[in-house]
Amino acid sequence: RTLACEEERERIKQDHWKEALPPVGWLKEAKTRLRTKGGEIGPDMVVRSINTDGGISGVHVVAMPYPGQGHINPMMNLCKRLASFGDLLITFVVTEEWLSFILSSAGSATPPPNLRLRSLPNVTPSERARADDFPAFIEAVYTKMEEPFERLLDQLEPAVSAIVADSYLPWAVAVGNRRDIPVASLWPMAASVFSMLYNSDVVAEHHPFPIPIS
Repeated sequence: RTLACEEERERIKQDHWKEALPPVGWLKEAKTRLRTKGGEIGPDMVVRSINTDGGISGVHVVAMPYPGQGHINPMMNLCKRLASFGDLLITFVVTEEWLSFILSSAGSATPPPNLRLRSLPNVTPSERARADDFPAFIEAVYTKMEEPFERLLDQLEPAVSAIVADSYLPWAVAVGNRRDIPVASLWPMAASVFSMLYNSDVVAEHHPFPIPIS
């Protein structure tokens, strides 16, 4: 009976890890594909004019976070820091659902004049219910966000100079490659976690691993 309980506990633990950690194949792909090159916030998405005679130089950075609070907050902090330099425009892209969350929590806070929000359709399961089927949420992030993101790039003015995307969105690198736009990858977690995932193939080759990582 004790052995059966231990086996069940181990099965639950492995199922938890399978749901908690997305596949790491995207990181292997990113290893080979990643490259570098040397207004107002409101429901109607009003955009401030770009002052080409003085303030903003015409450099336009598009930020695309992974649709999760632990990813959106670090990306927003980075964008606010970049906006503080005052000589570039930043377009922060989230899903419509996350846009409503941000607007409802912003209150009377005034965003930097050169940081604007744009939204993608809700092509992923709701944030409120994603835990019910987390693998489906991951699948939607990997397969359904790229197309509307690329359509949005076609609509933005001025032309996009660079993309900053969450490392969990490998398709953003492919979009940048197709359009000859430099892409920077933001890893919002500890460097040790990135190192573990980046070297997961080496770890699996030389050490036992509790779950399949292919």
